[in-house]
Amino acid sequence: TPAQSGAPAFQRFLKTELLPQIEERYRADSARRILFGQSRGGGFVLYSAFTDPDLFWGRIASSPALPPTRDFFYGNPASATRTDLKLFVAEGPGDLPRLRVETVPWLATWKARKGKPWQLIPIAIRNGTHSANNPDAYRFAMRRLLGWSGDKAARK
Repeated sequence: TPAQSGAPAFQRFLKTELLPQIEERYRADSARRILFGQSRGGGFVLYSAFTDPDLFWGRIASSPALPPTRDFFYGNPASATRTDLKLFVAEGPGDLPRLRVETVPWLATWKARKGKPWQLIPIAIRNGTHSANNPDAYRFAMRRLLGWSGDKAARK
């Protein structure tokens, strides 16, 4: 379960301790927070999107690991108050087969599902592998979030 993985405690730390400190000390825009994670960290990005959609404006999950909490990610996410939230999920044909067999059907299910609290934007990394293409996923998503065009390494 997500609770056993420590995800709720980590998200609580981000929300109540780390983010307030960052936003107090630096010129950070709380309305445009972005969260990036890869593999198990990508699973946390999805957990955050499901449990507190408004906490981050943009989320980037690179090769997210869904097991052992796979069923959680097919459930109903919490409601959002914002309508501009984005969730990028990157995967590639060279990813670990045990992860890809989870991510590809998840993306297909959620791409077709109505009522998502975020806009789901799949990123297919050409020849992408499990961890070698994090910069490609990050660059593609950040360009989309910030309104920049073009990226040769990734495609929708």
